[in-house]
Amino acid sequence: MLLHQRQFIIGPKPYLLNKNWSYKKITSKYYLSHCKDLPVLLTKDANECSWFLIGLAYQSVAERADPKSEIQFSQTKNVSKAYTSWSGRWVLVGNDSLHMDACGLLGCYYQIINKGKAKELIISSSAALINEVSNPSPIIESSSYIEHARGMDWFPPPQSKFRNINRLLPSQILNFSNNKELITPRSLLFPISPNLKYEEKIFILKECLSTILRNIAKVNEPIWIALSGGYDSRLLLSALHYTGLEAKSYTYDKPSISKADLKYPPLLSKLVGIEHQLIKRKNFSNEISNLFDSHTAKHCVDIDRSYFAHGQWGSLPKPAFILRGGVNSVGKCNYYRKFPEKLPNSPQEITQLILNVFKFNQNSQAHQKGIFEFASWMLANPQNQLDWRERLFIEQRIAGWLSSIEQGIDLAGYNSLHITNCTYYLSVLLSISDQKRKAKKHIVDLMQLMSPSLLKYPFNRV
Repeated sequence: MLLHQRQFIIGPKPYLLNKNWSYKKITSKYYLSHCKDLPVLLTKDANECSWFLIGLAYQSVAERADPKSEIQFSQTKNVSKAYTSWSGRWVLVGNDSLHMDACGLLGCYYQIINKGKAKELIISSSAALINEVSNPSPIIESSSYIEHARGMDWFPPPQSKFRNINRLLPSQILNFSNNKELITPRSLLFPISPNLKYEEKIFILKECLSTILRNIAKVNEPIWIALSGGYDSRLLLSALHYTGLEAKSYTYDKPSISKADLKYPPLLSKLVGIEHQLIKRKNFSNEISNLFDSHTAKHCVDIDRSYFAHGQWGSLPKPAFILRGGVNSVGKCNYYRKFPEKLPNSPQEITQLILNVFKFNQNSQAHQKGIFEFASWMLANPQNQLDWRERLFIEQRIAGWLSSIEQGIDLAGYNSLHITNCTYYLSVLLSISDQKRKAKKHIVDLMQLMSPSLLKYPFNRV
């Protein structure tokens, strides 16, 4: 395991951290430096404007071309429309701007360096990497800390734990040019016809899942699925079975693992004819734990930190393409009981409302500032087609918490993907009524279409 594995940094000069790094000039002023294990694709659009696709992107609509071809067919002004159907974990850089994947899973931190009237940027998937190359070093918010499973156990975008390192929200585009606003808004959802019936929406979701998986299979790496007894990973298993792709499943053991998460994954795997592994904990490694903290700058305190320290991450044979189900939590109305339907009218009220729920973080400067800035951005840039509580879940729980976990997992060197991280998929999903989504009826009905035998066993609701 190498520090800054699968990371990138954009700045006014190249940064070659070791022999496994390379760089490319991307504008007249900026260079992209990256770990060679992180995929980077260069192509040009129909107007000969260069675009750099960093990370993993897969088409979700069978009738449309792959991401590279879609860029090549698009006018510069229309490239942002092309990527609404891409699944994966990626950022797209071109036309003096940076665009994120649907939920910001390839997170982007940035630092603004004032050069007189001009601005200079350092942008990276890693706050630790910016901290390493910055001079002087960024200032840590002294009263800010996070603790696993207590309150908001992530630093809320657009803040990080560092006072002068920001974090891009999925609803934001970052602009390099001094002639443009630094941050401009983008829509989190794609317009869906109001005439679509529920059954048609379920069919579209099914087709998206199967198309993405078939495109992933072209990579020709062994597919592994992280399997529990819950809804989210079983939906992925159902889609895999439907497409007929070969795969294996695994579950990481832990002291707090539920009986359902021990019992059902091997039974579910047997039903669809795939091998399952329960990966036990090894002796704790302080060295690996410290490496993980250095890699993430302690922006991730989740259970995956423990999986690394106990030798579980890294135990799957490489190469491996790992499918995970975290983004499947979008649309299940997770925050509807915690927060009122009506969004308060001021950022102060929103901040207080959120901190009253996440009480553990009330004295954290990074949380106070991050939530206030997020609330101000929401009010200034409303997305009326999206319930604010679902937006909070996407831009905080997914883009803040899950994205930090994914950056930590990069340390293991696998391809790891949440296939439902796709604007088109999420747009169709969130057009389904709250009542159906709260009851998880859409998940059950999708599985009924794809692999009904997997409904044989109850779901773990913990």
